[in-house]
Amino acid sequence: MGSAMASAMGRCGSSQQLKQMQIPSPPGWDGHESNVIWEKAVIPFASADCGSDAEEYPQALMDTVQRANVGGAGYRLVAVFMPLKHQNGVLEHLECVNVGVKAMCFFQRVPRAPEEALESCVYSTAFEPFKQGNPESVVYENLKTAKDTMFPVSGIVAEPQKAYPHIGEHIAHVICQRPDGDAPDMSDKKYTVATCKSDLEPDKFAKFLAGFSSSQKILKITSIFRPPNFPAKTDVHFVFESAPRRYHMAHVDLEFCTSTSQVKHDLYTGTIARAAEKGWELAGIFDMLNGTVSPNGKTFTCTIRLVFQAGKVEDQPQPQAPAVTPQAGLAQEPTEDLQQHEGALLKAAASEARQDLQQHEG
Repeated sequence: MGSAMASAMGRCGSSQQLKQMQIPSPPGWDGHESNVIWEKAVIPFASADCGSDAEEYPQALMDTVQRANVGGAGYRLVAVFMPLKHQNGVLEHLECVNVGVKAMCFFQRVPRAPEEALESCVYSTAFEPFKQGNPESVVYENLKTAKDTMFPVSGIVAEPQKAYPHIGEHIAHVICQRPDGDAPDMSDKKYTVATCKSDLEPDKFAKFLAGFSSSQKILKITSIFRPPNFPAKTDVHFVFESAPRRYHMAHVDLEFCTSTSQVKHDLYTGTIARAAEKGWELAGIFDMLNGTVSPNGKTFTCTIRLVFQAGKVEDQPQPQAPAVTPQAGLAQEPTEDLQQHEGALLKAAASEARQDLQQHEG
């Protein structure tokens, strides 16, 4: 059976309502939790000459990655989130300071994973996201490099700019992690990249995920990357890797509304924590580029899409997962039940999703 989650639109400041939202466990869940932690870190702005201090950005990020693994905790980077807002005709990051952007960095230890020390490396590449063709292909060449050096990919992130669009070179960083001193056999590892619009309607996005959950290839999401070519394009890139078993994939859409003077991320981190308690792994997080600031400049609102996955249990009957039911107050915005079922729907969804995909293999 497929996984089930629904989009939930909360009213501004409704953190208590979001805390009450019920998250279903994955079908066949064995009771093991997924552990997720997060840390806010200041990521420096890119310089005018990307090549001059390209190491400054990954160093700030890698310092945060290392802190998450103090004592051999075994937490891998899964997402770096920097919400964007429309301001004075351009897109800017929500939480800017003089030297950079306050980013939410998410780390995860999947169910049953040991508490072991991890070593990390980063592969950095300059590219021009507004060029014709597939400018991100030079970034994805690092997927092969990671495979050749036996370093599994944890995430792909681009250094922040002061405003968008930013025409010219950007730097993208492929972050890799593995158990300290233990190079895994990656001879059979394959990566596949697929794209979809960040603001794809919830039902179509659910079908997009369903197509990969039921694909002939056995895949899991290793990173979700949005190239910095917005607002001209709104594509989000999903990097899949070959996996030993199939994965349920699901998402939750939340309205993120907070004070601009004191941004409260618990409006969505609480949902992530509750999903982890039910065994869901965080696969990625992105906003839909619809962030706006109120006329008085005090309130920011945008829609956030949380993407989750969980390994399927193939050797036992799969009970039907209940749909998420928003509590009173959340239902004031129109919602749609996105419950998925493998079978006819997923077969149709896989066919429909692949028609709009641009896939690259490495």
